[in-house]
Amino acid sequence: MAVKDPWQSLGIPRGATQTEITAAYKSLAKKYHPDLHPGDAEAAVRMAEINEAYNQLREIPGTPYDETRFTSDFHMSDDGGHWKEYDDAQAAEDARARTDRMARAFEEAIRQRRRAELRKTLTRLFVWAALLAMLGSIVFQACVQQAAPIGYFPY
Repeated sequence: MAVKDPWQSLGIPRGATQTEITAAYKSLAKKYHPDLHPGDAEAAVRMAEINEAYNQLREIPGTPYDETRFTSDFHMSDDGGHWKEYDDAQAAEDARARTDRMARAFEEAIRQRRRAELRKTLTRLFVWAALLAMLGSIVFQACVQQAAPIGYFPY
């Protein structure tokens, strides 16, 4: 369903801010929502029109990994989205340095995680060794007491 004039559908003037667009959409959505008007076909059509108009007018923010955060030897050009090399050698070197810093930080994070896992494993190993030593001591004491004749103390 294509909306002819999304501004008119939402009842806002042309050039309204994103906040005004969102406020108009929310107020109309509350008014015409199908859950509030069950079985009303006109409200359902109006709600679909409101949704389409809002989707046409709203600004969709970039993802966290858009081209502004991309660190490489390349950057996004303004001519239709093709990748091109940096024109400035200093900018390319800065991008390489950022990439190297990120790689080193990632490697350091991996090393720290492996150290933590190793510490946890060694701690568990030492706890088990201590428990086995105590158990062995208890078994040894029980064996000595059973094997010793009455009244004989080897100590």
